[in-house]
Order: sequence, then structure tokens, then C-alpha cells
Amino acid sequence: MEKEVKNTLNWKEIGQRFRDLRESRGLDQIGVVKKAQAFNNAICQYEAGTAPASTNYALFLRNEFGASFDWLYDGDVIDREYKDVQQKKILDPHAIGARLKEIRVEKGMTQVEFGRLIGLSSVGIGNIENGHRTPEIKTALKIKRALNKPLDWIYFGDKCIGTSNRVQSPTTTKPYIPLKQLKRELKEEIISHFKHMDESELALLATRLRMEQKHNTTLSDSETQDRLRANQIKSNQSSQESKKKSRL
Repeated sequence: MEKEVKNTLNWKEIGQRFRDLRESRGLDQIGVVKKAQAFNNAICQYEAGTAPASTNYALFLRNEFGASFDWLYDGDVIDREYKDVQQKKILDPHAIGARLKEIRVEKGMTQVEFGRLIGLSSVGIGNIENGHRTPEIKTALKIKRALNKPLDWIYFGDKCIGTSNRVQSPTTTKPYIPLKQLKRELKEEIISHFKHMDESELALLATRLRMEQKHNTTLSDSETQDRLRANQIKSNQSSQESKKKSRL
């Protein structure tokens, strides 16, 4: 069980979601540091996946932008009550422990049985339920899988709308990227592409663009090459005829 959950923690993927959220708000890393007045160089490591993304940083993103722990850490999109999204919350180990103890007892499990289910000892379960320890993300993900309870319920008691606290199927959403940033990134990508093209490729591209503009159509590479060869043959023939005339 422990190994299985570790394998699901792709910190690079998780870091990309943290980055997507930041960029969707039009902020660079320095802007986030100024807002949070914390984290400094850590954000770069979180987003690159070179360090596990801190729950304290995730909490800041949740309280500042309404981000869900389930989306940040697991890629799941869940529909939470509006008050839960808007309300600024804290990581309260005693409240977390009480919620987990309540559902364990409700399901008729002992601490030993629950511990076996998520790969912890009964002592580890006891420490969480007594509020002596806040479950790490990898432990919370095991609890989520075992109990079908969202991370946002585990950590904050958030309620899901119309799902009986079940995690909804993930949906694919593209983060909003400011137009100015998108233009800049596309420009850099195009310039980089041109720099790596040789002279023949650049000549072919220029010919293709001129022909497409002239004929108001889109040409394939093979069509462009065919027309380029035809133009070269025509040019050579014209040159030869000019030479013959000059000799006469």
C-alpha cells in the first residue's frame, strides 16, 4: 500500500498544477512571494517538482484563490459549497482527527483495522485522531482512496454538492493564460524554431508562404517543393534562352 501511494505522487505533475494556478492569476513567482510574504525560493522548487509541494503553500493558494487540495494534489475537480470555497481556513489537527475518528467509528472499524486499510500502525492512527499529528499528503491520499472522501473534507471538512462527499470524476480544464503572456511565449517559440532552421528550410518556408499568399490556399511541404522545383526549372530555361539570344 505504501509503495503504491508513493508511486502516485508525481511531484512534477503536482508542481505543474501549482504553476498553472499561479499563471492563471497573472502572477509571477515574485508576485506570489509578495502576496504571501513567505516561501521565497521554495515556490520555484515546488513548481519544478524538485521538492514536495508544501501543504502550507497549498493552504495559501486555497485561501487566496479558492484552490482545492483535491485539484492541486490529485488533479480531481470537485464542486464544493460556496461558503467553503470563500472561507479562509487553517490546518487544524484536532478537527482533522475528530472527523477521521467519527467516520472510522461510523464504519465499525478499530484503529488497528483502519491502520491496516491505509498502511499505518494503530499508534499512528491514534496520533492523528488525537490531534497530535496532521496527516501528510501521502497518508491523506490513502485515506481518500479508502474512504472515498475528498482531501478538502479530510483537511477542512468541506462539503461536496450533489456527490454525497464523493469525489467527482476529473474533468480536463485548461488554465486561463493572459493574452500578453501567451503572445510572448508564442513569439519566443517561433524565434527559437527559426534559429534552428538551415538555409534550405528557410528558403522552402519563404517560398511556401509567398505561394500560399498568392494563391490564397494552404500547401503541403511536398506541393511547395514541387512548385519550387518548377520555378527553378523555369528560371533555368529562361536564363539559357537569354544566353542564346545574347550570342546571336
